[in-house]
Amino acid sequence: MSLLAGRGRVWLFLLRDKGGAGRGRGIFPFPMGAWAAQWGRTMKHMAAKDLLRELVSLTLGVLLATHLVDGICYDGTGTLALVVALLAVLNALLRPALTSVLVFVCLPLLVATFGLALFPILWLANSLLFFMAGWLLRQHGFVVETFGAAMLGAFIVSVAHFALSVLLREGGARRFGHGGGGRRARDDHDDVIDV
Repeated sequence: MSLLAGRGRVWLFLLRDKGGAGRGRGIFPFPMGAWAAQWGRTMKHMAAKDLLRELVSLTLGVLLATHLVDGICYDGTGTLALVVALLAVLNALLRPALTSVLVFVCLPLLVATFGLALFPILWLANSLLFFMAGWLLRQHGFVVETFGAAMLGAFIVSVAHFALSVLLREGGARRFGHGGGGRRARDDHDDVIDV
């Protein structure tokens, strides 16, 4: 399986070995849409300072959640660093699959609510990951006592992470369409013609 980006689209190529031992591969392209192409460009051009900015906002969100929610606590700064690292890894590795499964299971609800049920689904996915982090790091001093505390903690972390990401982002107003005279700034890799 491989990804190939170009012309505003990302194609997922599934390579199938027809004859064994690497002979006669069949290629089956599946278009993944323009959102995947944008995500690929975003990930390719993500700098180390952006990663650091994301980790700082996640750290402050976890700190805020531990101070505001009674059922969440940690022992020290080493434990806090471990929690943030584990949450970052869980968000990168498990969250896309977990969110996809939850969206598939709740698809009739999503259609009936015109997509508004996506916010509770994402909140549930974040809560499950936050509870999993508490379960995995219980012996290291990070405790999430109940799933309700995990839900409240995940909500606080999400809101704090979003707010700090917007505040710390360079040109944050332009990303939300509040600047630039009505036109997007042209990216070197942008194949879309703005009218």
